[in-house]
Amino acid sequence: MRRLVSGSVLAALSLVCAAPALLHAQTRVHTFYARVTDAAGKPLTALTPTDFGIIEAGKARKVMRAAYGGVPPRVVILTDTSDAISRVINPWRAGISALIDGIPTDDEIALVSMGGHMRIRVQPGEGKNADASATHKKAADEAKRVFSDGGGTVLLDSRREAYDRLLAKNDDRPAIIVLVTTDGPEISTSTREEEFNKLLGSLLARHTVVHAVVLGNGGTGVTGLIGGDSASAGLQHVVASNLTLNTGGTLETVAVATSLADKMSAIAATIRSQQDKLKDWYQVDYASDTPGSGQNLDVTISNMDAKFELSDRIPH
Repeated sequence: MRRLVSGSVLAALSLVCAAPALLHAQTRVHTFYARVTDAAGKPLTALTPTDFGIIEAGKARKVMRAAYGGVPPRVVILTDTSDAISRVINPWRAGISALIDGIPTDDEIALVSMGGHMRIRVQPGEGKNADASATHKKAADEAKRVFSDGGGTVLLDSRREAYDRLLAKNDDRPAIIVLVTTDGPEISTSTREEEFNKLLGSLLARHTVVHAVVLGNGGTGVTGLIGGDSASAGLQHVVASNLTLNTGGTLETVAVATSLADKMSAIAATIRSQQDKLKDWYQVDYASDTPGSGQNLDVTISNMDAKFELSDRIPH
């Protein structure tokens, strides 16, 4: 649940903070967002970690980072490369390219294919000196070479493995997942409800947003695409609907492949818009030994005249 609290000097609130990243066995990182202004309402842009004081559940916490404008997110693109895209390969490539071209160049990008088996085609940048623009170019080049790997879609397997390998250990960055899939046959082995719910819980805990575009007929089980008639056809639409609804993302179902580029451009615009709204907010990370998510924070600002708003997630 999102709470927005205004305050001056001291704000007492209960925030459900972003999912914790392990520093060592007992220490984790929690995140919240703060918009800080002076008495005249002008944003204060040069605050440092020492300007923030945090007491969580009665204990003082160390602020590790206060990044004005936030931290660029990691965007993981999961693209179908099953038999179902073989007849629409050119508009499919155009759709992925439109998405990549529209994502801000500061954002990290990972490109994952999920036809027959999961494969990471483009790794995101690693380390403090990683060049996000270079990763964008790699992803753009790889999008032009996407082809059908054959077989069915492995969306359920891919979303779990992609989370474990690309997101689980990078909780200091916001995360966005974009699914681009058909609703043809789904052949994953990870189909148990408890596995799906566990992953959904992980996504919700770290406030990951999932957007999706599904090419087909809205989960009817008949796609009109090659290999599209099976008992599992339409499962991707069900999964995409569940993930986008629960994480606050967008879902588009399209029947004509030539509209993919427009839909993917719109998702990129949504990503840019959300980051634009964060430009005058701080992403504040602090160390905690609290299991689960942060609760009951008292936040202070060193500037006695400062006024501020607080949010447990990226402001919308």
